[in-house]
Amino acid sequence: NFKTLTSRRGVLQAAGGATLAAGLPFAPFRGLGGVAWAAETPRTYKKWIYAKPMVDNQLTTDQFKMTELPIPALQQGQCLIQVKVINVHASTKRRMGSGRTKLGETDLTNYGCAEVLQSRDRTFKEGDIIACQAGWQTHQVISSEDESIGYGQATELVKELNGTKSHWNYVFRPVMVKMWSPSVLMDVFGTSGTTAYFGMRECGPLMPRDNVAVAGTTGSVGALAAQMAKAKGCYVVGF
Repeated sequence: NFKTLTSRRGVLQAAGGATLAAGLPFAPFRGLGGVAWAAETPRTYKKWIYAKPMVDNQLTTDQFKMTELPIPALQQGQCLIQVKVINVHASTKRRMGSGRTKLGETDLTNYGCAEVLQSRDRTFKEGDIIACQAGWQTHQVISSEDESIGYGQATELVKELNGTKSHWNYVFRPVMVKMWSPSVLMDVFGTSGTTAYFGMRECGPLMPRDNVAVAGTTGSVGALAAQMAKAKGCYVVGF
């Protein structure tokens, strides 16, 4: 049911805060290349695909179909992740309408928060909570060697900081994982929060006597920018 994948903030998340993988069958314990695989390794994963073209540019649940596929064996340099939460942003529908997201495929340009279940990767270790690009699916095989999808190449500095070849793929610090939920990690400490923070700093410094007008306060960046100004004691008007 695709309704379990929508929320008020536009974030794909399973109902009740559970992961999308609830109820999947599990495989027995086995070893691979010296890496111990967890006893509860899912054999299959669920993936939502773009199944039917939009009519009159209207997006409904009819456009989506859930499939269940076998999880591929890990190769050296890869890891298996379980998606905790995934962002559905403004250009998702536009990519579907323009044909950039093909019929029968999922959209891999989304960014999300995930847990590493198994790893043969140099950067991602089992148990890590990471930021990554992910499709509309419960599990995915990724690599620190993967480049960003739809965003060009990462700079050498970004590669060094992230330990990956992508702007989007990196490990959250354990102390952050203990303090905040996956949705906060992805939103507040992701592109929306950092854009709002540095944007407000560029316009600042903010003082309690300031009147601050924020455009697009219903969006992820504007909502956070308004809250930052309020926290500084400013009078905030959103539109």
